[in-house]
Amino acid sequence: MATKSSASVETPRSTLGRQLVEQLRRGERPMELDLRGCDLRGTSFDGLDLSRAKFGDADLRRCSFRGATLRGAVFFGADLQEACFDGADLEGADLDYANVVDVTFQGARLRHAVLPGRAGGRAQIEESVRTGARVRLAARRLEDEG
Repeated sequence: MATKSSASVETPRSTLGRQLVEQLRRGERPMELDLRGCDLRGTSFDGLDLSRAKFGDADLRRCSFRGATLRGAVFFGADLQEACFDGADLEGADLDYANVVDVTFQGARLRHAVLPGRAGGRAQIEESVRTGARVRLAARRLEDEG
């Protein structure tokens, strides 16, 4: 009996996430965009309206959100390593507990955004907004809060 290699099998959430991204690219907008836990590494969300999208615990390494509208989006616990938010509107977005390593925010809007609560985090992100410098804030774990 033939079996599929585990490397070629996608998880249902990953497939769902990719289908939703395709819908967005065609201009279709579902009522609620829930991509929590999806593996979307390397996906380009450039210029898309992702307001109130849920990206909690998603793998968003090397994703691009250039010029995207991310108002009220939730990235709580997401892996954002090497992501680009240049020119994005992150007003009211939640990035707490996210892995924000080698991420850029040049020209991004961050009004009322919940930023990673690590020492120096806000200053690093504000510097990136001004200059495009890479932010290096490794994710903190809830277990470390006690």
